[in-house]
Amino acid sequence: MSTKEIVTSMLDCLNEEQLNGIMVLIRSFIEPNSETKAAIEECEEMLNDPEARRYKSVDELFEDLDS
Repeated sequence: MSTKEIVTSMLDCLNEEQLNGIMVLIRSFIEPNSETKAAIEECEEMLNDPEARRYKSVDELFEDLDS
């Protein structure tokens, strides 16, 4: 039996309250820290900035960086 199958069978035995507790615990592990959140925010701002430079290829990006 795979780990995923074992976990699935264990979760099937839990009631809703227990499952909610497990979800809270799992979310605490996958919630990005403040530095990561700030980096994501910065990326989203750059993606939404119509004045930001856009590149059609990595080569084009590196050409611009080298100049």
